[in-house]
Amino acid sequence: MKTFKDCNGREWEVAINITTLKRVRDTLEIDLLKITGGEMLPQVVSDPYLLVNIIYVLCSDQAEKAGISDEDFGRAMAGDAIDDATKALLDELVNFSPSLRRPLLAKAMTKMNEVEKRAVELASKKLESPEMEKQIEEALTSGDSSTSSPDNSD
Repeated sequence: MKTFKDCNGREWEVAINITTLKRVRDTLEIDLLKITGGEMLPQVVSDPYLLVNIIYVLCSDQAEKAGISDEDFGRAMAGDAIDDATKALLDELVNFSPSLRRPLLAKAMTKMNEVEKRAVELASKKLESPEMEKQIEEALTSGDSSTSSPDNSD
């Protein structure tokens, strides 16, 4: 069982088993096993709304016991909490998988993390490029006409 903390410091346990898989499927009409097949992986990791809904359903027993609504849960999910919840979910899916598939899934998760890291590096390089700076300057100066003061006719 993997854990993560929300933005309020509350610790949540993510457990993947037949019961929790069924709960997610019945509540959200999402088959989490399709993630392990690679079909839904990009969608789930790139859509924080979808991911937090899945995590909430997986943690709904804990939330109910603590008197935390789905809205309160969602309010406490941002930034690192979403990253940590994503990792917990994916690790649990890998651990749930049969032993022969586990190494393949672990490799797919590693590859996905590498691709995401490269995408961030590429975006960072683009933002630091002289071309981007020039485009920003042009965008800022093209709006100068609306901020300049009119000629004084007196």
